[in-house]
Amino acid sequence: MNPRRELFLLGLLALGAVTARFWAVSNLDDHRSAQQAHQKQYQFIMETVDDLSLRREHLSLAEDQQGFSSHFSAIGVEKANTGQVTTQPNKRSPKGNFRDTVLTINFEESDPRFSREQLWVFLYNGENPKLIPRMRSTRFHIVPAYGDNARREVPKGVDRSDLWRVREMAFTQRNPLEPTG
Repeated sequence: MNPRRELFLLGLLALGAVTARFWAVSNLDDHRSAQQAHQKQYQFIMETVDDLSLRREHLSLAEDQQGFSSHFSAIGVEKANTGQVTTQPNKRSPKGNFRDTVLTINFEESDPRFSREQLWVFLYNGENPKLIPRMRSTRFHIVPAYGDNARREVPKGVDRSDLWRVREMAFTQRNPLEPTG
């Protein structure tokens, strides 16, 4: 074989190898960026699946007094340690394309006294959209639980007890109406 021809073939092979290397490196970068994008999408999908399974497991499809009472009693007994509660649902007439259900919360203890943390946990879990959809607290009135007169002043330097009486608590659930025709 002619040395010139061999040199030409070796040059072509070297040029082909360099071209193949650049092509492989560029494809490798594209592959890595696509893999990272897919990992992020997969992570988002897994978080969504976990969220939906949690919602399905804890979702309260309460439509009547018994369903709402069991939902709020579970919150009161298991999470907030406020004891049993009863609810009085009151459905309002439809406005526009939704209907509101107002739930008045009554605690079964004769003189319930709760700490701010217990009340916060009860309100937070009562409004949690993962547990019951479209539920918001609409009325909440508390007074200090110390003494008979709630307006009595506490002497300066005295630690106050963190106990509160719930005078009024209500949640409202807004449900869309079924489309007609």
